[in-house]
Formats: sequence, C-alpha cells, structure tokens
Amino acid sequence: MPFYALPQPGQDTAKIPLLYPIVVACFLLYLLFSPVYLFPSGTPQIADFIMAFGILLYIAYAFSVLPFTAHVRFPMVYVAGATFALYTFCINVIYYMFYFHYTFLFSSLYYVYNFLVFVIAARLYAKMGEGLIRMTFWVVVGSIILQAAFFFSEPFAGRMTGSFHNPNQLAYWGLLTISVIIVLKRDEPLGFKELAMVVACSLFILGTLSKAASFTLPILLAIAIFKKSSSSYVRLFLTLFVFAGLATFLASDPRVQYAIENLDLIERLVSRLETTGVDSDDSVEGRGYDRIYKFPEYLALGAGEGGYFRFVKTSKAIELHSSLATILFCYGIVGFIMFATFIYLVFRNTNYECWLILLVLFTFGTTHQGLRFTLFWILLALILTLAKSKRDSGYIEDVRYQ
Repeated sequence: MPFYALPQPGQDTAKIPLLYPIVVACFLLYLLFSPVYLFPSGTPQIADFIMAFGILLYIAYAFSVLPFTAHVRFPMVYVAGATFALYTFCINVIYYMFYFHYTFLFSSLYYVYNFLVFVIAARLYAKMGEGLIRMTFWVVVGSIILQAAFFFSEPFAGRMTGSFHNPNQLAYWGLLTISVIIVLKRDEPLGFKELAMVVACSLFILGTLSKAASFTLPILLAIAIFKKSSSSYVRLFLTLFVFAGLATFLASDPRVQYAIENLDLIERLVSRLETTGVDSDDSVEGRGYDRIYKFPEYLALGAGEGGYFRFVKTSKAIELHSSLATILFCYGIVGFIMFATFIYLVFRNTNYECWLILLVLFTFGTTHQGLRFTLFWILLALILTLAKSKRDSGYIEDVRYQ
C-alpha cells in the first residue's frame, strides 16, 4: 500500500512498517514536551528536534515505497497544503536574497516543517486508528500535568508563563489543548477526566491575563458543554457536583483559604481587560496592521515573513501580530487563497463544532501570530482524520474513539 493512501475498511492494519513505532514515539514525545521552552522563542525547541528525527525517518520510508514509475495521485488536501508551504518557502527565499536577513530563513522553514507534521500526523492517525487516538489522549493528560508543575511552581504575580517564555504562548497552547480534547471526543459527552483537563487549561489561560484568550475561552467552553445531547446533562450535572464538593472540601482547609485570600488573579485579570483598546499594543500600529494599507504594493504576491525593519517608519520593527493578516500581507492574495483552500479542504466534511473551534482560534489570531504553533497543525490533522463522512476521494476513514 502506498504511504500516502489510507487503509481501507477491513484491511489488515497489523502490517505496520517497522519504522512506524519509532515515528509514533517521536510524535507522542513531541506532544508531551512541546510546551517546554528551553531555547529562545522563535527557535526550535527540544520537542522539535525529536519530531524532526521522526520526519526524516518517515520521509526515508516514504521514498522507499513510493512508486515513482507509476502515476501518483495525492489527496487534494495534501496538494493544497504543499502548494501553500512551497509558495511561502519561495517567497521568503527570494526576499532573503535581497535583504540577507535570517528571519526570512526561519519563516521559510516554519510552514514546511508544520505541513510535514500535519501530513505525518494525518497518516499516523489513519494508519494506527483508535490505538494512537487513545495514546494521544493520555499524552495530552501528561502534557497538562507537566504544564501544571511549571505553572504552580511560579509565584502568582504578574502574567503567568508556565513552561513558556511568553504568557500569550501559554494562553494559545491552552486554547489548542482544549480544542484537541473536544475533537478527540467528537459527539461523546466529556467525562470527568476531560472536564478536569479543560478546567486545568482554563486556569492556565486565565493566569496569563491574555485579553484575546479571555474573550475566546468562554466560546470554547460553551462548545465543550453544549455539544452534548440532552441525555448527557445528568452526567454533566454530576460532574459539576463533584467539582463543587471538591471545592468545598478544599476551601475548608486553612492553607487553601490563605492562598485564596492572597490570590488576586481575578482582580488582575479584570484590571487588564479594562485596558483593552487603550494599551499601545492594542492599536492598529501596535499590532502591525497599518503596514497592510501603507504598503499595498505587497498585497498581490506578499512581502515575505521577515525583515520587519522595512516597515519601521510606520510601525515598530516587529512581526504582524495576526495569523490571517500575516498570510495576506506576507504572502499576498495568492498565498491567502492557497491557505484558505487548504483550510477549506480540511474542514469541508466536518461538523459545525469544528468550524466554531477554527473561528475561536482565528479570533485569538487577530492579535497574535498562531500559525507557527505546531499543535495547531496537529489539530488540523486530527480534524481531517476524524471527520465523520468520507471525502469523495476516499481519503477519510471514520475512526471512532471509545
């Protein structure tokens, strides 16, 4: 079976290549350790090196089985994603040849790397099915526990960062992790474990005092709660009752009471939200949006993602703090259409909940560049693979998580 085709229903999936367990191990280790930032932001972290090793192994396997002598037809979602990644690579390399600024090179690798992770994740989920989905769930649990160890080890003062360098990174990771939990459960109600994970991620997000995340988190929580059928409301009520009981028990502990009395998280969050639209970084110039209309000559093919000193006369020499606006300005209308096509092909057979999740993430992305976050691309692979209906090309096999 070619590496790019999904196993068909009833096919013997026990015939898994020997390299697959190693690639799966690299993938799961990446999920576990991806929140741990040891090196400067914007540079590869430990988890990225692990995932890169898995990518190289998978590429070596793919080239060993690819029938180059035969006509190869890849799924359109792969073609669209590869076209977009290749386009971003070419645009950034061209601008690097003019300005020789390293930021173009990093940007050239971001999308290629993330697209490869997307493809490998989609292939692994399709090939391994329910087993890998279960492992993903428990690795996400481990990742949340690891994040909690970092989060609660730092003093509750200022904006919390956890294992990241920037509070917005922690906030976006929390939103993505909640999204992954919702997608993994699909039509099933969230159990006690899932709700505990959602509560933990919500606490991480609130601790960052992120304005964008604080506005979008309630929408994501509503998706998690109201996605359930009417028969599951009893289960939800019992789960909330357990949480209330645990909260009452903990609140009776004097040590917990002291911690609550000295925890001004809510006050700090409200104070920060009151500055929305007032802080300098909330302005059009502060986020870099002004360069879109002040440099319209780049809107056709793109300005490249890097060399921000070119726009220092009109705004700070920083990146454009927006996911979709970055695509539009840095890669032009051409690149924006390519990316939109790729996103459409991923989501076209999904339910409204997945579209709402995408809306939440892109809403957060109006003030932050979130497309370099590899977990976003893994979420896309999950959504693609777990789509209920099969695509016309036969790409998707419905895999259920019990």
